[in-house]
Amino acid sequence: EGVAVGDTVTYTVVVTNTGNVGVKDGTLVDDHADLNGETFALAPGETAEFTYEYEVTQADMDAGKIVNVVTANAASVRGDAPEEATATATVTAEEAEASLDVTKSVDNQEVSVGDLITYKVVVINDGNVTVSGIELDDTLVELNVEPFDLAPGLSKTVTYTYVVTQENIDGGSFENIVIATGKDPDGEDVSNKATQIVSAEDPDANLGITKTADPTSDVAAGDEITYTVVVTNTGNLTIADITLEDALMDEADAPEAFTLAPGAAKIITYGYTVTQADVDEGKIINIAKATGKDPDGIERSAQDTQTVTAEDSDANLQVKKTANPTEGVGVDDEITYTVTVTNNGNLTVKDITLSDALMSEEIGRASCRER
Repeated sequence: EGVAVGDTVTYTVVVTNTGNVGVKDGTLVDDHADLNGETFALAPGETAEFTYEYEVTQADMDAGKIVNVVTANAASVRGDAPEEATATATVTAEEAEASLDVTKSVDNQEVSVGDLITYKVVVINDGNVTVSGIELDDTLVELNVEPFDLAPGLSKTVTYTYVVTQENIDGGSFENIVIATGKDPDGEDVSNKATQIVSAEDPDANLGITKTADPTSDVAAGDEITYTVVVTNTGNLTIADITLEDALMDEADAPEAFTLAPGAAKIITYGYTVTQADVDEGKIINIAKATGKDPDGIERSAQDTQTVTAEDSDANLQVKKTANPTEGVGVDDEITYTVTVTNNGNLTVKDITLSDALMSEEIGRASCRER
């Protein structure tokens, strides 16, 4: 008992003539060994002993035992019908141990989007019984590998490729598991797995932004400026929940939060009407800022400034004064003066004061109005 593959089992067969008539032309037939040439002739009560060897096979190991049957045939010296006798010997195999070993390697450990990596999987039967119908399952790749069998000590190597995705890079690294599953001679599952982790290239989460205006100069109050903002993902990680802030952009023109993969861009266009305050300032300095989050939730932002200049400044006041009546007045007659101050320039004029030798301060304040 307890034999293993390659062990030698020695069989001893003893044939005895238990009758009262001699036998001749005796032969032995063993279902596990070739006994051609082994013959015997026995008188009543005589015995013949035969010894031979047998090497244990993997099939014996998988079966768990060797059931060996030997048959003796001999003819009676009287010419009667041949006699036959059988004997069985059972040898048990060592305890079955079904086991698979799986290793997985990759040809590139630092990858970027679009890289083609090659995985190599080696499955070894490191047990002592055959494992059959072995299938491979991979968490990243759908494998088209036909089921296979492995006897103890044998192995199978499978190679396959995978194209790195942006999702893999956003994760910083990605784990890949391959599982080998087969059945032992008793129909029980035998399984093992191997894990391989591949790292992404150095992470670079970055946004870029540019802002342009049309026109960029000589604008007057009431003119329409068209701003174009381009937000670009200039890094190698996806940026999500991107929002745009711009003091001159109407809320209705603001885009909903958006996501940009590396290299992708979003264009936002909106208009702005120039105000008198802008012209008074002489220029419109406008900042656009884009803010989003990288895969780790870290805020990333970028901003750009665009300056639009106003038309040439022209600060100009005009004063007109009329009287009623303009002639024929006498002592104590009332004259009504009307003074009109006009801004004929393109800039707001502040803190205007009116000075008139004939006008009292109170009257000046009371009668002056803007129109």
